[in-house]
Amino acid sequence: MPHTTPIPELLSQLGADPVAGLSPKEAAKRLENRADVPLFRGVPRRFADCVKKTAREPSLWLMAAVSFISLFFGRVAMG
Repeated sequence: MPHTTPIPELLSQLGADPVAGLSPKEAAKRLENRADVPLFRGVPRRFADCVKKTAREPSLWLMAAVSFISLFFGRVAMG
């Protein structure tokens, strides 16, 4: 488990130098091995996909609940 491994041992397992980092050759080699794993997910293209993605955000529902409760109790400015 990485979180219980001492840092020097973890660095030796990863083959990384904390001062110099990876050489360009080693970085390119590791990048080739992980070329099939995207770093970023694609942006939704359709409007419906954007709405679905936004509706899955818990912060949206929290803000909507706070706004609704504020309006319900007569605190329009806070809502």
